[in-house]
Amino acid sequence: GRSKIWTKIIPGGKGNIIGILSFYNKEWQILINSYSDLQGFNGSTAPMEEILTESFATSVGVFTIEDVDLAGLTRVWSNDSRYSCMKASGYVSNVNHACSSRLVSPEIDLTDYTTVKASYEQACNFFQSLEAAKAEALFEVQAEGGEWEALTVPGFTDYASWTFKSSGNIDLSKYAGKKIRIAFHYLGSATKSGTWEVKNVKVAGSK
Repeated sequence: GRSKIWTKIIPGGKGNIIGILSFYNKEWQILINSYSDLQGFNGSTAPMEEILTESFATSVGVFTIEDVDLAGLTRVWSNDSRYSCMKASGYVSNVNHACSSRLVSPEIDLTDYTTVKASYEQACNFFQSLEAAKAEALFEVQAEGGEWEALTVPGFTDYASWTFKSSGNIDLSKYAGKKIRIAFHYLGSATKSGTWEVKNVKVAGSK
């Protein structure tokens, strides 16, 4: 009941924030005292609207699976209705497989958008390390006519847990005005293949 500005929309673009930097529940936060602490922002304050949403609760949904190298497996991705997610693993029958497969969205038209972000929830387990998980559980974007590009996922913090955590907001604004596809690219390792679970994918933007 103390905050008088919690209903206001944070301005878009780049600017300066005056506040208190704190660390809570494994995340950095900036606490501001008044709306005037947000200075010099020149971007749009238009609300974000959903462009694509997929839960994977019971199926692959609007996404498709594009296998690059199954390494002798019949599949890499499958739906796990118990946890309402899509799951990828190269560990089958006690054997690690150096496989590669993408879970790919339909085309996303960003023609009229200026600001775009993506987010999802994931659980990563049995990877060799956090660095290995980040290299083997990739979030990728492909602009029309271009190559796949792996983007940094700000909320990627676990490699040995079944707890779902948010990816955080992934900035896709560099693709604004284009048509793109997004993909979850799983890469199995012959040394140690982890298990990757993904759900509640969202792409949102403002015009």
